[in-house]
Amino acid sequence: MPTTTPKTRVRNKRRLAAACKAEHLKLTGMNARSKNVGTRCREQLAIYQKAHKLTVTERFDDRTLDHLFPGRARRRFRLAMVTGYRTLRDVKEVPIGSNWGPMVKKILAHVGFTSPAAWCCATVWYVADLFAHYDGPRQTGSRAFVPDLEEWAKTKGIIVPLRKSRPGMVVTYCWDGVRRVGQGDHVGVLLAPAWGVAIVRTGGGNEQDRVKISVHSVSQINCVIDLARLQRV
Repeated sequence: MPTTTPKTRVRNKRRLAAACKAEHLKLTGMNARSKNVGTRCREQLAIYQKAHKLTVTERFDDRTLDHLFPGRARRRFRLAMVTGYRTLRDVKEVPIGSNWGPMVKKILAHVGFTSPAAWCCATVWYVADLFAHYDGPRQTGSRAFVPDLEEWAKTKGIIVPLRKSRPGMVVTYCWDGVRRVGQGDHVGVLLAPAWGVAIVRTGGGNEQDRVKISVHSVSQINCVIDLARLQRV
């Protein structure tokens, strides 16, 4: 009897789950392909949307789906964080080494700075707000310094174990390798998983005077912060 690999078993399990979901949607009057819904399903959707103060569309629009499945909204938020850093790649200081320049000035101004300063943390909030449309609680303290970001994340309960890291999560570094919240030296965003590897690919502002895609040793990671957990749906 042929044996199946773990990957095949997972794939078969997902196919079965998808088939069961499609059958359930059919029974409630929804066409899974077109997202059109029958009368009974529309009535239930309207009740759900009213109860959760959503716009009543009687359809499975993005807002409703995000509310039904929070993981969906979180994945989209993290993807937008990755896209934002890739879009800003090679934004650099003018002149080099000045912590200033047309685009750097704009990033710093986003967190309330009007003069040159370290801007790696400011880049996180710039990308979160403008690319991922973050609408959760705001960081207290300075939004331009890594230790303040770590302390705030700890109070919000959004620091996650390294093994649960995902692309799009914020990651802070401590160059001496000692992992203590509030001691971070630099911050960026994961572009690849950081579990089970020695080095990880990240995007970061103020790296060699620019926004840069680079690799760092996992041993230097101080905190992994999942901003998506605070995103309202």
